[in-house]
Amino acid sequence: MKYNHGMAWRGLRGWLAVGVFGVALGCQAEDVPRLRLNGFGTVGVVHVQAPQGWGFRRSHDQPRVDEALRADVDSRLGVQANYELTPQLEAVGQLLLARQLQPQPLQLAFLAWRPEPGLTVRLGRTNNGIYQYSDSRNIGFSYPWARPNNETNASLPLYTLDGIDATWQWQQAESFWSLHTYLGRSRSTLPSATGGRVTYDVQRLAGATLKHTRGGLELRGTLAVARAQIQTDERTLQAVATLDQLGRLPGLANTPTGADLRDLHDTAVEALKTGNVTYLSLGAIYDDGGPWVAAMEAIGSTSGRSYGDVRLGFASLGHRFGAVTPFVAVGTGRFTGRFASRADWGPDLMSALGPQMAGMTMLLMSQMDRNLKGATMDQHSLSLGLRWDLHPRAALKLQHDRYWVARRGSLTWTDAEPRAARPGVTSLSVDFVF
Repeated sequence: MKYNHGMAWRGLRGWLAVGVFGVALGCQAEDVPRLRLNGFGTVGVVHVQAPQGWGFRRSHDQPRVDEALRADVDSRLGVQANYELTPQLEAVGQLLLARQLQPQPLQLAFLAWRPEPGLTVRLGRTNNGIYQYSDSRNIGFSYPWARPNNETNASLPLYTLDGIDATWQWQQAESFWSLHTYLGRSRSTLPSATGGRVTYDVQRLAGATLKHTRGGLELRGTLAVARAQIQTDERTLQAVATLDQLGRLPGLANTPTGADLRDLHDTAVEALKTGNVTYLSLGAIYDDGGPWVAAMEAIGSTSGRSYGDVRLGFASLGHRFGAVTPFVAVGTGRFTGRFASRADWGPDLMSALGPQMAGMTMLLMSQMDRNLKGATMDQHSLSLGLRWDLHPRAALKLQHDRYWVARRGSLTWTDAEPRAARPGVTSLSVDFVF
């Protein structure tokens, strides 16, 4: 088996959701063949071996929780309804129950129109196409690991896409091709490094994915451009402005601490600006039904800024022994352009501001420093595990991940304490479909 703009939009999305599930509940007996209900889920526990205060997240929209033994990282339940309105028109909705910082159960809600063989146009909420596992990231049964690779999948805050897409499929000799293009917007609520929340607002995401399949080898390439902004509260914006004002005070302007204050301000302002981010990803999956299974993906992004360019990648190799598939995987992730302090702030602040103001300024600088460092990744990983297909619709997985996290590189882990660590995560889960 292969592992294998505002009110108008809100009204449409609501109609799609209510329509899909309303039809499912109210259909007559003769309509049953036109309705398909499917589901998927995972019941899993993880044990985290990490420094005190460090918590593990499989995706960027999960809350920061630092308990060692947890059942909320991978456990989830999804239900999908497909209703054929006509032979060319289908309504699709998917609900997902999973631990998120801000619950968003409606994962899919779209109309799919197939005007001719090989062409499908979808309008509504779909998955974005940047990740190799965008469509299946929540369906653990469809891949061998306990979860998609942490470096390539947990760090990018893009999940659903509200808009329109089109897919063309064609065959050439023994090869199968598809071109998937999409345009829409996305919005995610993410935890800040200091315990608050920020919003990653993708005002426009446009991209295309070309996929080629021959035999058991699937190759894909994606190019996408997002116009995005990080939105935060007024208190944080005032704190950013205060940094610049403090850095220009006569007693601090010409000190290393004053330079750090201004650099913190400039880096924060740059990170909060609306701008374009270009993503390029290349991926491959090999599974011809034989003993060997393999996958890899490389993702890079550039924003034209000094802060936040991304280099991510993973590779995995497994071998089937009947119903059991042991595997090994490696991953790497790094964000470039991190702020790095150059001074011991205490003496300069005490001399220029006095004890009370120095303490308040030190706290402000530390919080902003943590927020900036908490938005970066610099880590590598090694994973060992096995998948046991104990039933045609259920699989048991056991996996251990070892991470090497560099100082100021703990995006998916902590409150951004600037220290290096080698945490480990042991996972036991059962994935199923129905």
